[in-house]
Amino acid sequence: MLNGSRLSIAFDTGAASGSKTQTTDLDKYDLSRCKVIDAWVSLTTADTDAADTFDIFFEETIGGVTFDQRLHSHQFTGDMTASAAAPEVRRYRIYGHTVTDTPDEIYETSGSAGGSSLAAGSVRHGPFVPKLPSTSAPFTGQTTHRVRFVTVDANSNAHFAGTLTLVLNSPV
Repeated sequence: MLNGSRLSIAFDTGAASGSKTQTTDLDKYDLSRCKVIDAWVSLTTADTDAADTFDIFFEETIGGVTFDQRLHSHQFTGDMTASAAAPEVRRYRIYGHTVTDTPDEIYETSGSAGGSSLAAGSVRHGPFVPKLPSTSAPFTGQTTHRVRFVTVDANSNAHFAGTLTLVLNSPV
């Protein structure tokens, strides 16, 4: 992976589609060597009312079943005035090579039966999960990292669109 590699993911929930979850797998990237991952969210469409919400999650798994949240975006609402000319922009930074204290080193993952979601607008620092080699069984080809876009639509009229850009910074 080259230092400063960029991955842009366009998202569009579609208009009047109801609540939904959309997932984008990041299979071709080995993020374990990343020192830092910068995430930029640029929301260019937010329709139509405050009861409609949109969240973005960056998640990883070591075993293919339980995904742990590393980023939970701020919660966007349908009454925001986002447009292409004046987008709602949020920036997040997740440190992979950092000294953490004990509470950050020992925690129940968000995908565990008793685990809880990260609070909106927060990240969890620490090493990123390595990609398994293609010879690893039984998880050959398993997704290790993904992005989830979650729309909660109060009355079948929500529409959120924009771009999530991940900048993958590896040690130089």
